[in-house]
Amino acid sequence: MATDFTINLADLQHILDQIIIAERHAAGENLVDIIGADAALLPLGLRTVDGSFNNLLPGQSRLGAADELFPRLLTPEYRNDMDGDVMPLGPPGSGAPTITNTNYDPTILGSHSVADADPRLISNLVNDQTIGNMAALSKALSQAGSTDPFTDAMAIVTLRDAAKAAADAAAAAQAAENAAIAEHAAAIAAQATAAAALAAAQLAVTNFDPTAINAATLALAAADAALAQEVLDLAAATAASDATDAAVVLAQAEFDAAVLNLSNAQAASAAAQLALGAATDAANLATAALAAADAALAQEVLDLAAATAASDATDAAVVLAQAEFDAAVLNLSNAQAASAAAQLALGAATDAANLATAALAAADAALAQEVLDLAAATAASDAADAAVALAQAEFDAAVSAQSDAAAADAAAQATLAAYNAADA
Repeated sequence: MATDFTINLADLQHILDQIIIAERHAAGENLVDIIGADAALLPLGLRTVDGSFNNLLPGQSRLGAADELFPRLLTPEYRNDMDGDVMPLGPPGSGAPTITNTNYDPTILGSHSVADADPRLISNLVNDQTIGNMAALSKALSQAGSTDPFTDAMAIVTLRDAAKAAADAAAAAQAAENAAIAEHAAAIAAQATAAAALAAAQLAVTNFDPTAINAATLALAAADAALAQEVLDLAAATAASDATDAAVVLAQAEFDAAVLNLSNAQAASAAAQLALGAATDAANLATAALAAADAALAQEVLDLAAATAASDATDAAVVLAQAEFDAAVLNLSNAQAASAAAQLALGAATDAANLATAALAAADAALAQEVLDLAAATAASDAADAAVALAQAEFDAAVSAQSDAAAADAAAQATLAAYNAADA
């Protein structure tokens, strides 16, 4: 079965990043240390063969793993959906068995292997990190600092729906334009028919055939009816164009709101970057203090050695050097504690900056999509305006043709009257 599957450089880089995470984990590193503090919330890395570490919350790394019983809060009720799902364990013709059991009850013989395609729906929902997944969108907004992520997510979805409605309105306007063009072609054909009938009537007047006048009159009436329908079609096309213009105005307003949201996300990212810079400076200062304390301790060790060598000269000097050594050790311990605290602050600020950067990238993507939607709606509006102008020109041509036909009919009537008068 042929399918369309296109990947780009960003896709390949993302796949490589997941492989690198898995390799580092297999080499002994902790997944939380590799991914970051929010590892339990992020869809990063690769699945392990036995299903372990699907859940990265503390104490829950074996939840959902192979050979692990799920914790029971209620009496189990095993399902047998009997929906015909099957699971072949090998390619066709290989002789491998096929699982046909759909009953989860473990007390029934042969029910430990179950064929059930429905759980894949859950995986698809978890894997969907697009704007179409309200849960994923709300969580992303919450991580970006939104105080009301559900309301903000609804606003973004409403914005997407409005852009789609604008595109649908543009498509409807295009359809109306196509219909107006077809009807205009029919009106032109009717006009040509009327002109031909009028020419035949004029010839009939010359040959004194009164029935041709009646036919020309009927053709003129048909042309009038077609012109009236053209007027109605022109009004409908104009109304569709007005509706499209209104949709464009609404899309522009929602686009402006998206720009404001992007600006807020950029401000949050800038604040996180400032916090990261401050934490980095604090870590540098603590590192310098630690180095100074190390140097002081080395000097105190030297002083203590010298004082010990001279202890025969004065015990008091030894006591003083020991006190200074103890003070230097205490200073070193304090500096190490300050350095550790600064390192923790640096890690937290780095995580905040990463989250803000991710939120900014999501906002950039949403803004780019809204720009495309707005451009499409504007182009549709311009096309509808052009269709209205074309329909107006064709309407004017039809009016002119009607006027010419009426003048020709009047001339024919005058010629017939003159002929009748001459004959009398």
